[in-house]
Amino acid sequence: GLLFSSGHCAAIAMRLKLSRQEVKQARRMDAGRPEALQIMLGSQHWQQAAYHLSPESVFAYAEAALAGLLMPDDGRLRHIASFQLPRCPVKGGDIKRVFGLEGPDISRKLGELEAKWVASNFTLTAKELLGTGKDK
Repeated sequence: GLLFSSGHCAAIAMRLKLSRQEVKQARRMDAGRPEALQIMLGSQHWQQAAYHLSPESVFAYAEAALAGLLMPDDGRLRHIASFQLPRCPVKGGDIKRVFGLEGPDISRKLGELEAKWVASNFTLTAKELLGTGKDK
């Protein structure tokens, strides 16, 4: 069985006064892993799934394999484990400058552009994402 019941990891992490990063990871554990993303780890779009599941993509792959959602592949597991997360080419300052947004609107727009970038398999440039005439 599980050491902690589902949905309680973040509360325990906060009670233990863990770092913000550790609390954030505990919240992700509480939320669970989307099955569709786990299955995607076994497809040609595995990098996109690994990006979304990071930093737990290796564990998500193992869970999916154990649950029979995908066929285990040692080579794929090695690729997932060594995958270096690319950095989104757009930052909050770019959103503010180009779109004139403030506060939470910056975060929403950044999330939207990041989703487009990931869906492009990390190929869209800042220029393409922002719809501007020049890269930064």
